[in-house]
Amino acid sequence: MGLRSFRAGERKRVKAPFPGGPGAEVLIGTEDDWPMGVAHVVIPAGGGMSEHDHGASAAMVLPLDQPVVIEDVGERVEHEVGPGAIVTIPIGDLVKVHNVGEADATIAVVFNPPDFTRQLESWPVDEDR
Repeated sequence: MGLRSFRAGERKRVKAPFPGGPGAEVLIGTEDDWPMGVAHVVIPAGGGMSEHDHGASAAMVLPLDQPVVIEDVGERVEHEVGPGAIVTIPIGDLVKVHNVGEADATIAVVFNPPDFTRQLESWPVDEDR
């Protein structure tokens, strides 16, 4: 397995099945024979994800263009993070994610192991993209 490259826009784009939810594209999933998964996620202005965990996966969130707010539900702590920052989310932690900006926010999310990418891939296809 040598060096491989993955780029947003080349795979199926899905949309969370609720209003204001993000769109996502799994760049590296469980079928890609890699020990981690990666998703390219776009959160609409004012949108986000309600309380959720990532199942058996730990996650790292990397904002790419706009700040987002990530809330640790159990500890009742919010972190506003922007490009250049990384937020780590341990296995089982409940979090919320909000885009408080006026433009869409794009984040990369790394999952280890890649199991949570299956959940993302189960969302409906994003017909708008």
